[in-house]
Amino acid sequence: MSNNYQLAFAPDLQMDAAEFVAQWNATPECRQVAEAQMVATPKTSYFEPVTSATAALAGVLAGLATHALYDLIKEFLKKRKKDFPDIEIKEIQQLPDGKRLLVITIKESAKNP
Repeated sequence: MSNNYQLAFAPDLQMDAAEFVAQWNATPECRQVAEAQMVATPKTSYFEPVTSATAALAGVLAGLATHALYDLIKEFLKKRKKDFPDIEIKEIQQLPDGKRLLVITIKESAKNP
């Protein structure tokens, strides 16, 4: 059995969901864990203003520890963008369709050094 996650990137990360999906799926070690997919931006947002990018990770390997997935996402983002800030990932709720929602934001300590 696999898990599905929806990712919501904070606007201040300036993350393009289509770019995330394409690069994730082109990276063998990431693609072995899950397939990234585009998803519609929800009508209600987790951030103000409503500009967060959203993507999904489908078919995440069963038995993969949540923190291992978080670490993989963090390492992937840092490799893709020079000077990518330190981030934190929080699971804030399970969606009605069974996906888990992961909200990705810049760590407060990285905002105010």
